[in-house]
Amino acid sequence: DSIGAYFVIVTNLLPYSEDMVDQVLYDAPDDQLMVGSGAGYLLFRGRVPEMKLRTQRRCSFVEDKAMAITWAGNVSPCYAGMHHYHCYIYGRKKEMHPYHFGNVGSSSLKDIWLNDEYLKFRQQVLEFQFPSCTDCKYLEGCSMTDDNLLDCWGNSPTCADCLWSRGLILCP
Repeated sequence: DSIGAYFVIVTNLLPYSEDMVDQVLYDAPDDQLMVGSGAGYLLFRGRVPEMKLRTQRRCSFVEDKAMAITWAGNVSPCYAGMHHYHCYIYGRKKEMHPYHFGNVGSSSLKDIWLNDEYLKFRQQVLEFQFPSCTDCKYLEGCSMTDDNLLDCWGNSPTCADCLWSRGLILCP
């Protein structure tokens, strides 16, 4: 039986509440990771996430020249910057503030896309000029990881703690 799907993305969980923290699979011992019994029947293309924290960081959302638009028309460079929410990164609570570079109700997509601030931000992300908060030796006691407003290099907003950039969580 065909379901008509031609591409599948399997991704890790970004915990949004404390009770979800223990449900993450990344960094689990390899012997605890299992592939479902139906995996042998997958005859289509797909992607799976990294399961361990790696040093290489990249933003496929920015590299693919994508943007995200909220229901209110606010343009964000990615999903993580669309809304205000809390999440947990390796059990550490983080407040995510939205970051927008314009609104389609008051500016054209082209004007927003070519906005100097947005161009500069995308270039910074392409070069990934952010510290690596997730595995920083000074993480304990550092309050800059409590939110995404500012990092220790002065970047605002910051992508220094982004699990998507590590490949642990996948963008579509």
